[in-house]
Amino acid sequence: MSRVCRASSRVMGMDPIDDRRALYRDTITLWQSRASQPLSDDDAREIIENISGFFEILIGWDQLDRDGDARSSARLDPFGGDAP
Repeated sequence: MSRVCRASSRVMGMDPIDDRRALYRDTITLWQSRASQPLSDDDAREIIENISGFFEILIGWDQLDRDGDARSSARLDPFGGDAP
């Protein structure tokens, strides 16, 4: 089973404490080679929060783009109606 599959199966586990420990361990394993000092569980938690926050920003920007595109499309009414 690949690393991704093992991680995915742990996410669906019944013990949230073990799932969190496994996520921290996997995060430390991934990022340790890029760090100058040993990473702790607290470092792993912070990395996870930062990555999650980054993707939340990207999702928000994408939603703003989609909303802007929808407003632009409404102004260019192909049926000849009044533009807002």
